[in-house]
Amino acid sequence: MRKYSGEVAFNNITRLVFGKRFVSSDDVIDDQGLELKAIVADSLKLGASLSIAEHIPWLRWMFPLDEGTFAKLVAQGDQFTRAIIEEHTAVRHRGGPKHHFVDALLMSKEKYDLIEITIFRLLGDMVSAGMDTTAISVEWALTELINNPRVQQKAQEELDRVI
Repeated sequence: MRKYSGEVAFNNITRLVFGKRFVSSDDVIDDQGLELKAIVADSLKLGASLSIAEHIPWLRWMFPLDEGTFAKLVAQGDQFTRAIIEEHTAVRHRGGPKHHFVDALLMSKEKYDLIEITIFRLLGDMVSAGMDTTAISVEWALTELINNPRVQQKAQEELDRVI
């Protein structure tokens, strides 16, 4: 279930943030989508491996961080984000739609004195935070429905009534 809800969350988050689908209606993910998924997965894995020493600097000698892996991952994310921003900039210059989070950040760049690195990190945070937490929340909600048949029946009745 987590895989399916993760795919749905990936599609929704990327459409909201970047304004594009990386997964076709035939459930085929394109190269750019595969790259983004790999970056997010590696980021989550690296973030989960951080130790208490990241918060207490004088303990870092006991728990060294693999700076090379971290730098490589950051560079990959920045390169991906730069390509997305260039796509949006080209569309904006042609008079295309300006309805996504990337566009909002680009239009607010001067007003709020946003620098490139801030935009990169905001976009990365939106995608990584939105995908994993959504999939896990859906999984837990469904688990609770299965464990509570009365609540499940009420939810089914409401869905039947509304939809």
